[in-house]
Amino acid sequence: MLSIAYLKITIAVLVLICSIVGIIKLFRGKQIIKLHASYGTHPISIPKAGYYSLWAEAKFMTKLPLANFNSTISDIHGKPVRTYKSIFRPRANSMSQATVQLKYFYLKQGEYVLNITNEKETTLNVLDKIANNFLPEQTEAQFSYRIKNTFPEFLFPVFMIALMFAVQGIVFTLIDLIPKATP
Repeated sequence: MLSIAYLKITIAVLVLICSIVGIIKLFRGKQIIKLHASYGTHPISIPKAGYYSLWAEAKFMTKLPLANFNSTISDIHGKPVRTYKSIFRPRANSMSQATVQLKYFYLKQGEYVLNITNEKETTLNVLDKIANNFLPEQTEAQFSYRIKNTFPEFLFPVFMIALMFAVQGIVFTLIDLIPKATP
């Protein structure tokens, strides 16, 4: 009985560690390129196949002028890459800078082009539009784009559920190990 409890705790701790590492890798990734937001095409070299995400970085508590900037990614032949809107909108903030994930996509190894056009960003959701009404306007495009090699965002719920089950498994197994008082 005791050895099964230790096995459960060991498995739960391993799941806990894996889910925490997965969540960290989801929000932090190796930066492939950082470039100032300016209209035109910007070449990107992808060293290995995987999931990548596009982040916008600007001064903390300022409105990103995404109404005037739309970013798309295509291969060198002009074929657009399928992108997915960021559902959970991961953010990484410091006291001076703020970054927000706009979209993620799968890229094979090779050369690609980031196109920035004077159109409305297609990934803005209702909450972004409401929040933008309260933030100070930027007079010019003082923000940059980052492309990072990250885990795909659709794994976030999987990691969170695994995290909850791991904690629950540890707690309930420890409760079962407490000797029960008999009358």
